Amino acid sequence: MICVAAWLLAAGTVYSQSASALLVPGDAGTLSLGLTQRIPGDFGFLDAGISGGLWAPGSASNTYLGANVGLKLTPALTLRMDGKYFKDAPYEMTSGQGAVTGSYEPADLFFSVGGSYMVGGGLSLGIDARLISSSIAPTAKATGFCADVSASYSAETYTAMLSVRNLGPGLDYGSGASALPSLATVAGAIRPVDALKLCLEADYLFSGALMAGLGLEYCVADIAFLRAGYHYGDASKALASYASLGLGAVFSGFSVDLAYLTASETLGNSLIFGLGYSF
Repeated sequence: MICVAAWLLAAGTVYSQSASALLVPGDAGTLSLGLTQRIPGDFGFLDAGISGGLWAPGSASNTYLGANVGLKLTPALTLRMDGKYFKDAPYEMTSGQGAVTGSYEPADLFFSVGGSYMVGGGLSLGIDARLISSSIAPTAKATGFCADVSASYSAETYTAMLSVRNLGPGLDYGSGASALPSLATVAGAIRPVDALKLCLEADYLFSGALMAGLGLEYCVADIAFLRAGYHYGDASKALASYASLGLGAVFSGFSVDLAYLTASETLGNSLIFGLGYSF
């Protein structure tokens, strides 16, 4: 018999329901602002990026890798794809008699494809479909799917977004389905002055938890970015609360970003890097 109790105890505060890594932002810029959802920005034809780093090194000790690409096929139609991979630290497997029989690395993989269409007047509607593959033990693996739907409005100095995310059936690892972290989100960003951006977000998880995020970004000479944020969460049902700091730089279409989390027992010292290109 394989014992996974030790791994569940270590990761439970981060993954208290199935595939809770779905809530983790896929890019360092969003993470450094204390948010869980990327607010869409404008670009010419291509927007692509890769990211990676350490997630929750003091508790789950995850390794994170991510990638995203967006293509603006017409002024109104944008297609996008993204993927995220979380590999947990290995845990020991034991027999019924307590003998160590080996080790195993739990992992979650998400791949999504979707797009958005600008219907006019700054209003865009979007939908994304996502494939989920999750493994917590050699005999406890699950696959599934979910979808996001969103509506966003963009003006010269502000952007607002309403979305419902992670809609889908629960994952079954062999002992009954466990619900996905489905949620409704209201998010927005405003520029009171050209160099300063204020980001806000509020989330309601259908499991009964609330989350919120607040972030500030200051641009220096249209090249460097200083970021800070705070995320209020629920460690038992969602992402734990944390404070965030970040840096970014843009030159000739290339971008680099860094996010660091602190003030959190479970997520403190998480460090995520990102590289991107847009034109």
